[in-house]
Amino acid sequence: MGEAEETRPERIVGLSEQDSSRLLEHTRPFNCSTRQMLCRRGDAAQHLVILPNGEAHGAEALVAGDHYLLDVFSQEAGPGASLDRETLARIERDDPALAISVHRWIAGLLASSLRDVDDSLSRLRSPRAGSEPQPDGETGPVSAETLDFLRLLSFFREFTNEEVGRVAGVARQWHISAGRHVVTAGETGRSCFILVSGAVAVKRTAGQRTIHLAQIGPGRMFGEMSLIDNVPRSATCTIAEDAVLLEILTEDFERLLDEGSALSLKFIRAVNRNIARALEEALHPVDAAAEQEASGGAFTDDRTEALIDKIRSSVIGDDVVIDGPFGPRRVVYADYTASGRCLGLIERYIQNLQRIYANT
Repeated sequence: MGEAEETRPERIVGLSEQDSSRLLEHTRPFNCSTRQMLCRRGDAAQHLVILPNGEAHGAEALVAGDHYLLDVFSQEAGPGASLDRETLARIERDDPALAISVHRWIAGLLASSLRDVDDSLSRLRSPRAGSEPQPDGETGPVSAETLDFLRLLSFFREFTNEEVGRVAGVARQWHISAGRHVVTAGETGRSCFILVSGAVAVKRTAGQRTIHLAQIGPGRMFGEMSLIDNVPRSATCTIAEDAVLLEILTEDFERLLDEGSALSLKFIRAVNRNIARALEEALHPVDAAAEQEASGGAFTDDRTEALIDKIRSSVIGDDVVIDGPFGPRRVVYADYTASGRCLGLIERYIQNLQRIYANT
C-alpha cells in the first residue's frame, strides 16, 4: 500500500459522522489502485483497512486473530486508511466512549462477514413470524457454584470478579438436556447465551443436507449475531451434552454496552473475539466443499457425514471445566493413551471389553 499525504476516505460506513471523523484522525492513510489485494487470507493480520468508498474489511486484525480470514481487494482507486491493534489500544485508553463505538462497529463487520460465509453454504428460508420460544429446560438466577465457574471461562478472562458478578446479575441460568434446540435458524433472536458447561452443536441446512459448522464448549457465546445486526438466526444450536447456559436478553445486552463503562468495553471485546472465532470455524466446511468440488468429487454422502458428525460429537473434554482439589479449573490436557483426544464411542467400547479382559 502506498503512502498518501493525509488523504483519507471521507467517512467510514457504519459509524456515525462524528465517530467516523474522530476515528479517521487515528488512521494511517494510503493510496490504493483498482483490484489491489489489501489483505490475503492466511497472511499475518496487521491492520483493518478502510476502502475509498468507506467500507472496512479485515476486522479480525483488531480482535484476536493472528492471520487474515478472508481476501480483501479494493474495488476502486483512491485514498484509503488503515487501523492497527496498537492504535486501537491507545483509543481504548484515551477515549473509551469512542472505543466502545468502534468495537460495536467491528462486531457488525465480523457478523456481516460470518453471514456471507454462511450464505455461501446455504440460503435461509423465509424467517418465521415472531420471536423464538424460550429454551426448554429449568431456569433460575445464577447460582454461586456457577459464578465460581464463570471466572475461569475464556469469555470472562479480562473481567474482574465484580464485573463477572454484574454480568451474572442480568443473566438467567438454564439447565438443558441433550437434544434440545436452543437457537433455531430463521427465528428472530431475543437473547444470546454463554455456555457454562456441556457442549452445543451449531448446524445449518443446505437443501436436504445438514452441515455441521462447529461444536462449541464452555466459555463460548452463541446467538449474539441477531442482537448485533437484527437479522434472523443464521444457524440452529442444539445441546449436544447436558448443559448449563447463561441467557442474556436483548435489552440487557444493549444496556451493558450503552452504559459506556470499563465493563462495556470488556464485554464487547469478548463478543468480538467470539464472533471472529466463529467466522474461522465457519470457513472449514466452505473450504472442504471447495476442495471436493475442485477434485471432481461429490459433496460428502449421508453415511460419511453421519460418521463425521458422530466423531465430532464424541470428542471428550472440549474446553471442559472440572472442580478439582484446588477448585474449578479448565482442562488443558488429559490423556492416558498418548494418542491425543479421546473419543467417547471408543471409550464406551473399551469399557465393554474390560468386563471380559483380564489384563488392564
